[in-house]
Amino acid sequence: MGLIQEFFKFNRNERRGISILFVLVVILIYFRYRHKLVTYLYPEILHEEDFDNRIPSDSINLVSQAIIEQPKEKYTPSTGRSKSSNPQTNQSKFIADKKEKIKSKSLTRKYKIQNFDPNKIDSVSLVQMGINRYAISNWMKFRRKGGRIDSSEKLQSIYGLKEHEFDRIKDHLIFRTTTKKGRFVDKTTIPKQKFNIVLDINSATAEEFQKLRGIGPVFSKRIIKFRDLLGGFQNVDQINEVYGIEDSLFNTLIPHLQCQATKAFNYIPINEISQDSLKKHPYVNWKQAKLILQYRDQHGDFSDAEAFRKLRFLKEDDFRRIIPYLDFAPYTGTAL
Repeated sequence: MGLIQEFFKFNRNERRGISILFVLVVILIYFRYRHKLVTYLYPEILHEEDFDNRIPSDSINLVSQAIIEQPKEKYTPSTGRSKSSNPQTNQSKFIADKKEKIKSKSLTRKYKIQNFDPNKIDSVSLVQMGINRYAISNWMKFRRKGGRIDSSEKLQSIYGLKEHEFDRIKDHLIFRTTTKKGRFVDKTTIPKQKFNIVLDINSATAEEFQKLRGIGPVFSKRIIKFRDLLGGFQNVDQINEVYGIEDSLFNTLIPHLQCQATKAFNYIPINEISQDSLKKHPYVNWKQAKLILQYRDQHGDFSDAEAFRKLRFLKEDDFRRIIPYLDFAPYTGTAL
């Protein structure tokens, strides 16, 4: 007997835990069997089937018919005539009105559209033009894979580009092609300037650049600064690389620009230059400058362009841009 009492002897915390557990078990049992319990305690409550059986079938049919059926005619006080209210007709009219509202909303919405090159425009500008994100994603993927959009038909084949979106931008497309001299020109009609002026981009001053429509003090200073950092322009197309000059402005400037110098007038002594000086060039970043000089220290001076081409970390486009500015004269002992 003492053993049994010892076994069922609990302290205060244990008794509290058992009480809480008991309450939880009762609650669970109640929710599990509450339907049967209610039916047992209150037998006058009928099941749904019994409730349906108590009501005459004729009454159910009348109620259902009253809910489902719509009146065939509707009286309009303004005209005194009956108006047809066929549910299918009303639904079709509602859908048509909805589509018309969406279409009118799309037409009245203001988009930021300007002339652009489909091979250079960014995704943010396309969003501002109202192009859907799925079409933009396919557009960017096509360009990353090396594809080039050179006609309206090719742009229209971009998967996901809707017809009304294409109609919105088709008159603002600028397709650029290469001439025999290697210059890029615009296939679209270029607006004529009111004055006839042609500038040599390697010798023109900031004041002379400002004579061109669209070029003010800010752009002229940027052009001069970019020219000095490069060491001179190799072709007219480099003007389009100046910060802030959009394709639309550049295409109006093309007929008024020329590049007489065939070679850069300020070469980079690649076998003497220091890393700090090399990374200042617009076509060489700090990482490339570091790797170039590390390669030069390990393998010796660069003898020519083919030796410089062995730098595998340089992409072909980067190589073609920087190679005209390099001077491969041997090291004389004075690092710049």
